[in-house]
Amino acid sequence: MAMRSGPRLGLQISIVLAIAVVVSGLTAAIAASIFLAGSDAARLEAERLFAEVTARLEERVGDQVQDLLDLVGLTAALPVIADPVTGPPLDHPAMPVLLRALAQNEAYYSAVIGFADGSLLQAIAARGDPRLLGPYHAPPETWTMLRAILAPSGEARREVWTFIDRAGAVLAGSERHAPAGMDPRERPWYQQAASGGGPNLTDPYLFSTLPEPGITASAAGPHPGVVFGIHVTLRRVAAFVAEQSISAHGGMVLLDRQRRVVALSPTLTPAGGGMAPLAPLAGLDQPLLAALAPLAADAQVVRLEAGGTEMLASMTDWSDRNGKMLSLGVIAPFSDFTAPISEMQRRVLIVAGLMLAVMVPLSLLAAGRIARTVTALADQARRIEGQDFSAPVAPDSAIREVADLSRAFALMTTTLAHRDRALAATRTRLERLVELALALAAERDPARLLEMVLAGAKELAGADGGTVYRRDGELLRFEIMRNDSLGIEVGGPGEPTPTLAPVPLALSDGRPNHGNLVSHAVLTRRTVAIDDAAADRRFDLSATRAFDQRTGYRSRSLLTVPLVTRDGEAIGALQLINARDESGVVGFGTEVQRVVEALAAQAATALNNHQRLEAQDRLIEAMARTLARALDDRGGGEHCTRVPELAMMLTEAAARTEHGPLAAFTLTAEQWREVRIGAWLHDCGKITTPDFLLDKATRLETVHNRIHEIRTRFELLWRDARIARLEAEAAGTPPAEAEAAFAAETTRLREDFAFVAACNLGTTEMTAERIERLRAIAARTWMRHFDDRLGLSPRELRRLAAVPPPPLPTPEPLLADRPHQVVPRRADDLAFGSETERPPHLYDFGELHCLSVRRGTLTAEERAKVNEHAGQTVALLESLPFPPSLARVPEQAGAHHETLTGNGYPRHLSGPALSVPARILAIADRFEILTATADPDGRPPRLSQAVRALAEAKRRGEIDPDLFDLMLTADIHLRYAERFLPIEQIDSVEIAPLLGAGEEG
Repeated sequence: MAMRSGPRLGLQISIVLAIAVVVSGLTAAIAASIFLAGSDAARLEAERLFAEVTARLEERVGDQVQDLLDLVGLTAALPVIADPVTGPPLDHPAMPVLLRALAQNEAYYSAVIGFADGSLLQAIAARGDPRLLGPYHAPPETWTMLRAILAPSGEARREVWTFIDRAGAVLAGSERHAPAGMDPRERPWYQQAASGGGPNLTDPYLFSTLPEPGITASAAGPHPGVVFGIHVTLRRVAAFVAEQSISAHGGMVLLDRQRRVVALSPTLTPAGGGMAPLAPLAGLDQPLLAALAPLAADAQVVRLEAGGTEMLASMTDWSDRNGKMLSLGVIAPFSDFTAPISEMQRRVLIVAGLMLAVMVPLSLLAAGRIARTVTALADQARRIEGQDFSAPVAPDSAIREVADLSRAFALMTTTLAHRDRALAATRTRLERLVELALALAAERDPARLLEMVLAGAKELAGADGGTVYRRDGELLRFEIMRNDSLGIEVGGPGEPTPTLAPVPLALSDGRPNHGNLVSHAVLTRRTVAIDDAAADRRFDLSATRAFDQRTGYRSRSLLTVPLVTRDGEAIGALQLINARDESGVVGFGTEVQRVVEALAAQAATALNNHQRLEAQDRLIEAMARTLARALDDRGGGEHCTRVPELAMMLTEAAARTEHGPLAAFTLTAEQWREVRIGAWLHDCGKITTPDFLLDKATRLETVHNRIHEIRTRFELLWRDARIARLEAEAAGTPPAEAEAAFAAETTRLREDFAFVAACNLGTTEMTAERIERLRAIAARTWMRHFDDRLGLSPRELRRLAAVPPPPLPTPEPLLADRPHQVVPRRADDLAFGSETERPPHLYDFGELHCLSVRRGTLTAEERAKVNEHAGQTVALLESLPFPPSLARVPEQAGAHHETLTGNGYPRHLSGPALSVPARILAIADRFEILTATADPDGRPPRLSQAVRALAEAKRRGEIDPDLFDLMLTADIHLRYAERFLPIEQIDSVEIAPLLGAGEEG
């Protein structure tokens, strides 16, 4: 211990002597300097301080006025400002703009739009002021009063009031004849703006709504005769002026160009405390104001005498672009600025004496602090080792070695703390980047996706604004734009579409457009960062500078990142403006660039995937429509293309229903697409239906009408009858007798063939008597001399294998059901188990079998084959790998022949198993068939007949009664008929008797 105390004591004594010398010298030098400078220096400093305060106040007043004019100019350019006033003020699309303008500044009293026809739209910030509420009988809770003056041509002008509370809820309203003289065209603010030029100020004048003087800033709107303005009362201007601090006894006064007082500081209030509005400055009883009155507006700080006191004063004029002028006078006692300097002189002398008195004790204390500094540095080193950078930096020391060590530790601690904060910020950015990537991958709405990309990039980079461009061929189109400082929100969900001109990727001569910043980034597929747009000469930034000049904005730092897909295709660009940190606007750092580039890559992938999905979706819909049209072309009708149109009409009506069982029916965008595709594909199973069954016109028709074969047999019997007559005459039968027998036989043949031909028509109902006569005709025979197995296909021969050929010639029945005309089913034929009942054979083309069909042209086997198309639809669609968003297409499309009672096909589903889209499609399918199927006489059905037939299906409980009633009450049947049916089919339908609940099975 003894060995260590010696050096420490010597160091402490040296420190004490050094501090004593330094403090004594500094004290003497400071005291001498202060006294030598004297009061001249104090006066110069006072003038400098006064000039700085005056300039700052002038700038604040000028900024307030300029902000008001900028707000008026920007708002007046909005398209909604020009919409005419035709009803209550809240109904006008510009009212949100007026309310937003009032919200910009509590000093704004009213926002108004005047029109060339004398109409007016106004929002007044009443804020519970009884002077405003009383005359118009507004409720006490009224926060904003909305007024519309309507000036319809040839009618009396009307004034409509609406009163809303702070939350925007409507409290009350009133309507009356517009007061005489309430015409915006007679107001100075309207006349000045309508005459041309940019935003301008009026001279102070008395407002009509509130008997109080004020000023108005106004600007011409987007259409001639439309003017937008903001009123500011002098009371609120005075409140702003009163808030500005000059000095303890100084103040400021705001004058119009007639040198009338617009507003003044409370310290300048005339004797007696009262002053008339817009009183002339020269006539006021107040010494400081009287001293300001003769000053010229040269913005120079002058000294003058007022009330026996030396003053500092200045007078500055401010003019808008139209010459409207405001004057700002500032005055304060000279002593307000020199008193602190004099007091400082006195205090310095006192402090110097005290420092000399306590120098040695303080020196000893300082020496101890230096010793403690070393200990503090050691403690700080241990904290740094434990990753703790919060310890205070050790104080500086007069000893060089100790000071160097202290500064080194401070630098190391600061650097490590900065690196730690940077790592934390990087980790936060990466976590946010992962969150955004997951959100982008899940988003399906392209507009919302772009908004997420821009918002995320602004957040990650700390940017004030940004823009997203999408490539459209050789153009880059503005998709979305945001700017926080200017409050710009253009593009994206619920926002107006950008109207800015697109950026071309190529110049007019075909060369790549590398002069534009965004197109250059897209063409080169490289990020471009600019730290100072004003100094950059690589790109043409004239559009950015024009935007800055127009809005008063300052675009300084820019970051442009191309949106490049994994395939290397540039599909757009992301541009950020003005990165910000605690110090203000800064450049986009390298780390920020990498994070934004990573987000841009994720965004490009998401957009590209979305575009591919959209292309796939369009392809699926196009294929569905193409298949439907092909089926219609094949069958010669329009069933497959008309049913989807009718189904979508009914679906849209059901989705709009707000009451009853259908009120809960809603569809997402993907479900709408699912319903559309299901409707277009509802008959896709008909591709398995043979052509001759799609529109089978006669009972004997297969690929051709087999009545011609039967007619040939009758021709043979006719020939046989003629031969028999000739043979009878040759054998000695009298010619008359032979001719009579021949005539009787041919008459019978004519009648029998006419009967068979009539049986071939689907309009002929085959009763038991007709079938009995048909069988009698069939029993007649004719002689076959040729082998009927010649020319047959192997398949037909296999069907005849079990029948031995008879010796030729052989008699054949005139009509017959032959074994080879029965086509058996294959083992792999489509079946739905026990849910579908089917005939044992696939086809039976037997002539008697076909001609004996009681109604229509289809046999039981053929009808089963036609009905099988619904099952084929289900089987075909279920075999397709539909995405989850289209998973219900097979169920909806395949159920169009099902009924609520369960007696439909192919699966005999009943009501609970059928979705609303499936029920809609079943109704649309039936109704189209009813309107397209001719009656037994071949006449097209009337619209009323089709509706009554569908109503009968509802009565039987087969279709949804609520959807049927909706179809009639929404006039869907009539809209469909007007679009698709010939005029002669459309007749009047009495729907009232057809409405009412059906029976759901």
